[in-house]
Amino acid sequence: MDWAIKGDLLLLVFFATMLSYCFQRVIRHSSALINSTRHQWIYNNKKYLYSLIIISSGISGCLFFTLFTFYELLYFSPLLAITLFYAVKVFSLSLRDIPFMKIILIALSWAAVTVLIPAYLNEDSSANDTWVLFILNFIYIFALVIPFDIRDLDFDESEKKTIPQLIGMKAAKYTAIILLIICGGLSFVLLKEAIFLVPVYLVSIIVLFQVNDKRKELFYACGIDGLILLFPFSTWIIKSYI
Repeated sequence: MDWAIKGDLLLLVFFATMLSYCFQRVIRHSSALINSTRHQWIYNNKKYLYSLIIISSGISGCLFFTLFTFYELLYFSPLLAITLFYAVKVFSLSLRDIPFMKIILIALSWAAVTVLIPAYLNEDSSANDTWVLFILNFIYIFALVIPFDIRDLDFDESEKKTIPQLIGMKAAKYTAIILLIICGGLSFVLLKEAIFLVPVYLVSIIVLFQVNDKRKELFYACGIDGLILLFPFSTWIIKSYI
C-alpha cells in the first residue's frame, strides 16, 4: 500500500468515525436523557454536531470512492449496518440495546476497520497474521470498552446486561485487566513482532488500574479513548513496515 492510499485510508477512518460518533449522539440524546456534563454538552450543541455530520459525510463519501468501487460497498455493508442500526431503533430496539451486544459490536467494528480494511487494500486479507491481528485487536478493544460500561453503570438500562451490571464494578475492572494480560500472552505466542507491543500493554494496564466510579469524563475521553487508538495504530505499523 503506497503512502497516498495510506493517507486516504487514515482520513477515511477519521471522518467516518466522526460521522458515526456524531450521528449516534444526535440520534440517542434528548432532553430526557441528560444525566451528565457530556450529555448536557451534546444536547446544547446539536447544531454543531449536525454540521459535523454533513461535513464528515461528504468527505467520507469522496474518500471511500477514491479507494473503493461501488460494488465493494457491499463488502463493507455489515459495518455500515452496524453504524446505522447501533443507535437507530427498529421495532423499538437498537443493536446497542440487545443484551451483551454493545461491547461485541464496538470491538468487532474497530478490529475490522483497523485490520481487515487495510489488509483488503493490501490484498492479503486471507493471510494468517491478518487474522491474528484481528483477534488481538478485538480482545484489546473489548477490554477497553469495559471501563466505559463502568462509567455508565448508573445510566445504562438493566436490560443491556453489561459486564459491570452482571459482576459489579470492581470485578469488571479486573476482568478488563485480565483480558489485556491474555491478549499480551497470545501476542507472544502468535506474533513474532510482539515485543513492539509490550509498551502498549503496560501503559494500558496502568491506565485501567486507575478506573473507578469517581473518574471525570476527561479521563475516559482522553485516557481510555487514547488507548483505543494506540493498539490498532501499533499493529498497523507492525503490519505495514516490519
